[in-house]
Amino acid sequence: MLDIRYLRENLEEVEARLKTRGAAIDLSNFKVLDSKKRAILTEVETLKARRNSQSEEIGRRKKEGGDAMAGVAVMVDNMKAIGDKIKALDLDAAKIEEELNNFLLLIPNLPHQSVPVGKDYVVTAEHDDYAPGEMTNLRVVEAQPLEGIVLRVGEGASISG
Repeated sequence: MLDIRYLRENLEEVEARLKTRGAAIDLSNFKVLDSKKRAILTEVETLKARRNSQSEEIGRRKKEGGDAMAGVAVMVDNMKAIGDKIKALDLDAAKIEEELNNFLLLIPNLPHQSVPVGKDYVVTAEHDDYAPGEMTNLRVVEAQPLEGIVLRVGEGASISG
């Protein structure tokens, strides 16, 4: 799975490298989900800061007592409403986070920059131990089934690991 930060910072590069792999993945959904998540997290942090400042104000007013206590009940009610909104936004952020993770799981790994672009693996095959013109005489060998070989379960397990 690709790192979300890498994808966010290098979106155009990821799209281009996925095209070289032949993967047709629309990353616009990632952009939408990521911007929604970031907006929700920003709003949650703003609400938490407001709740903290009101908490301090309530504590200060209770400490002073007397006339300062006049608006405390309203402030407490506001804090409860802010807390409820924070919980709802946290649930929304968790849903979007799950959608993002599911989307990221669908994105294949990126091919290395050194991998040449081609139609399939045969065209892009390169080997360091061959000189550039020696690859022309290669032939494809089909795998043949092994007939007449009997393996017992224990031996098969020890062979396969």
